[in-house]
Amino acid sequence: MNQILHPLPCARLQERAFWAQGIGQTLVEYGKSIADLPAELRLFCTPNDLSMAQISQTDMNRLWHAAAKLSQDDCFGIKMGEVYCSNTLKVLGLAAVSSETIGQAVQRIIRFFPVFSTQVQLYSVEDEQHLTVYFQPKGA
Repeated sequence: MNQILHPLPCARLQERAFWAQGIGQTLVEYGKSIADLPAELRLFCTPNDLSMAQISQTDMNRLWHAAAKLSQDDCFGIKMGEVYCSNTLKVLGLAAVSSETIGQAVQRIIRFFPVFSTQVQLYSVEDEQHLTVYFQPKGA
């Protein structure tokens, strides 16, 4: 069976380019640079012309993994959030902080998360004792 690959919407490509640029800038906080990444991943982090970045989901996964390994920080993404925080992410944080309960905060984040990222879907499962939030990649 032949698989037909459809081009990604421009917004998805721009979002990946945004994250790649953030990864490159956050590596500086660890005393590292884009030059320390594997050669095949370096070109994705160049801050100049992100409109040309055609980053596959596989390459994004490899880039995140390489950055975490290079920084020796399993929580590299959290550090990036502190360093390279967009206004959209700050709005998500405000939505959570202004909630009356943790459950309400989680539901607000889930509701507004598509404004922040089109690559991941958030959903929650709740029982009598726990509320679990899941991140589900949306694919290619």
